[in-house]
Amino acid sequence: MADFSHILATRPDFDDEDREWLHHLVADWQVIADLSFADLLLLVQDGDGKYVVAEQCRPSTVMTLRAEDVVGNVMPDDMVGELDAAMLSSVVFRSTVLRTVGKATVCNVYAPVRHNGKTLGLVVRETNMATRESNGRYESESINAGKHLYEMIPRGQFPYKDSVMSQRHIARVADGFIILTMDGVVRYAAPNAISCFRRLGLLTTMPGHYLSELGTQLLKENDPVPETLPLVLTGKAAVDSELNANRSAVSMRSLPLYDNNGRIGAILLCRDVTELRRREQELQTKDATISEIHHRVKNNLQAVSALLRLQARKTKSDEVKKELQEAQRRVQTIAMVHEGLSQTADEVVDFDKVIANLLRMAVDLASMKDQHID
Repeated sequence: MADFSHILATRPDFDDEDREWLHHLVADWQVIADLSFADLLLLVQDGDGKYVVAEQCRPSTVMTLRAEDVVGNVMPDDMVGELDAAMLSSVVFRSTVLRTVGKATVCNVYAPVRHNGKTLGLVVRETNMATRESNGRYESESINAGKHLYEMIPRGQFPYKDSVMSQRHIARVADGFIILTMDGVVRYAAPNAISCFRRLGLLTTMPGHYLSELGTQLLKENDPVPETLPLVLTGKAAVDSELNANRSAVSMRSLPLYDNNGRIGAILLCRDVTELRRREQELQTKDATISEIHHRVKNNLQAVSALLRLQARKTKSDEVKKELQEAQRRVQTIAMVHEGLSQTADEVVDFDKVIANLLRMAVDLASMKDQHID
């Protein structure tokens, strides 16, 4: 079965930067599929010049057109003409022919993937025409935002060069999105995004206000502010951050929108992660409790070891002294293990930190007389 990396490997003219750019693209193009309510296909040409599906992306906001996996499939011959034309274009190329995928009527739009002056392939946006009927404000704003991101691909403005996936629970389109103007004013806020800010304590309406001012109102005087939060709230950079207020937490991700002249606005994805943070806090509390238990066990074992050492010094019997010393070493070894466990959260002891003491004890034990192996 063909996979993405294998298909890219068949193109000897692709250098490492080209492959890395395509990997970045497919790692972050889910947001375009979700906003556009469309399936995405990445096409590259093989050694014979045929167009092969290198990767596909299904939207999570609408039913997919392709339930089957089409990675590795070759595009039909009747599409080669418009695919060639799209490869030669420097902008988004719209097909003039409606096609049928399954039982759906589909309109194809092609975005040449350009990087360092080279066209690497095509991103095909397959739109079910039924999803364009009777759209409301939410659908219209979402489709328009997805269109802006899609048009950034030929200009090399998407994917972003900056890392936007630093959080474990990154926000998604379905969790809520906000459309910002170039000045950072809220032009539209999806219902889920409004709910996120309501949980943070926001009582005013969002459209028409600077999002940075709304976010500032939610923070108290001594609340810690992440360094990336101002960039996210203004939409000036492709970064992520988190806003904590009113005992709630909202994860946010900024997606700046660009045209040929520069930044024209931004999309802000929001996700309520309050429950996730509460569970993480519970796990941290449990880890701290377990660490404290190991620490106390270590202290108790060290106390027992000290008593055994003291008793061994007082006894006059060589045989009893030998047994007490061996018991003391065994207890001390166990105490060292618990000490290591008290200093880690993954219940794994760093062997290098304890091996020196363990070897020293092993040498002392082996040097004793009358040691036999049965």
